[in-house]
Amino acid sequence: MSAAAQFVFHGAEEFRAMLREMGAAFADDAYTLAVTEIETAEANVKAAYAVADGDLVEGVTVIKKKTRTGVSVTLKNKAHHAWLYDNGSVTRQNRRGANRGRMPAKHVFDREMVLARKRFVENIKAMMVRRGLKVTGDV
Repeated sequence: MSAAAQFVFHGAEEFRAMLREMGAAFADDAYTLAVTEIETAEANVKAAYAVADGDLVEGVTVIKKKTRTGVSVTLKNKAHHAWLYDNGSVTRQNRRGANRGRMPAKHVFDREMVLARKRFVENIKAMMVRRGLKVTGDV
């Protein structure tokens, strides 16, 4: 004869409610951390540009979205030449073959976004540890 096994979880509804509340608290904290990091990145990018005013600096924009299911914080440069400034160009010539030079890559935006992402991940890990969770591994 086989013995029947039974598993009873008392307080399951309370546990589910606690997980929902914890998720909402995590989302709020993560949003605050993301906004802080993206605003720091925005200031660093603007400070790193060669000219303190102009289209490159004015094009740097923070876009914040908070929905019922998640959050999104984006740093974007809307200047038409932002990609060229960050990534550079190859040596160019006109139709007659005269050299028009090349634009060296500055990597201002990309470099700062990598650093901001690392700081954000470390801050998220620290927040989770403060809340009593065990965090392992790297991203």
